[in-house]
Amino acid sequence: MFEHDGGDPQVEWRLAVPTCWSPAGRSVFREAVRLAGFETRHGHRVSYISEAKAAATWAAQQLQGSTNIQPGDAIIVCDCGGVTTDVATLVVDENRQFVLQPQQGRASERRGGVDVDFTLLQTRNIANLAPTQATTIRITVDKAKKQYTGDDNVSIRSDYSTGRRGRRPTYHFSENDLRDAYKPVLQTIIDLVTHHITLAGNRVKKLILIGGVGTSPYIRLRINQLLGPLLGGIILLDQQKSIGAVSVEVLQAHKAADQSPHAPLAAYNLPTGEPVEERAVRICWHIRDKGDLTMTWEVFHRDGEDMPQPRVPLAVLEHSVADGLIPVW
Repeated sequence: MFEHDGGDPQVEWRLAVPTCWSPAGRSVFREAVRLAGFETRHGHRVSYISEAKAAATWAAQQLQGSTNIQPGDAIIVCDCGGVTTDVATLVVDENRQFVLQPQQGRASERRGGVDVDFTLLQTRNIANLAPTQATTIRITVDKAKKQYTGDDNVSIRSDYSTGRRGRRPTYHFSENDLRDAYKPVLQTIIDLVTHHITLAGNRVKKLILIGGVGTSPYIRLRINQLLGPLLGGIILLDQQKSIGAVSVEVLQAHKAADQSPHAPLAAYNLPTGEPVEERAVRICWHIRDKGDLTMTWEVFHRDGEDMPQPRVPLAVLEHSVADGLIPVW
């Protein structure tokens, strides 16, 4: 992805993986990472952490200095993303530091935003549609689930024109269909969080809800209704910053090694010819369905450690992987 400008780069790739993946699933993922070339460059190192740990580490960093959390309090962090839901528990020690607790019992399940999409798409019979029409419906489904508040139907006007007259169709989603699509994901969140409440007892004071599904107005409403009475409060942190969870965990590792978190580790020339420092870029990876599963890494500028909203990527690396990368194990 990068060409190093003088000397060997020292780059650590730290990737977060769901706890619920089986050994076979982790093996497939690691093989995809290897084939993408992350472990073949001299000076590059790959390590893995759980998504639950990454989310909890980020949440702890966000809560530092909070005045309404006391030593002995427990905070549950629920990260409900596109594919999995991961839960972790933090306990405040006598020095007001947040200590991640060992995982016990149910901590991760393969349930997330893609399940909402899949259920809604089943009502649309896209198998017999042209690829462009199917893509349009996928986009409207994503918009509908994000706009659903729990109290009405949702109508989405397509961004694309169809037919000879160039009309933009409107797609309608009933309240019942939307509620039913969210039901399995909502139940998974409730089950995992209540399990952790049972383990931690009355020490639990807060629930932190993050991840893509965690931004849904409907999910936030229902979580407040169903779990609010059991907790001292529910914290809905800035979702745009939560992508920095893994980065925070890496930075803390550097601090523990007495390395400055702000000192550049290496300098690179991107394919654009623009020189950048390692800490001046942000690397995002995600998976897209392009007929097969394609893992994409994108490199963006960032300002310090604030992790701003991504703009146009400076570089993109794609790698097609086996269909088993996101298995239902």
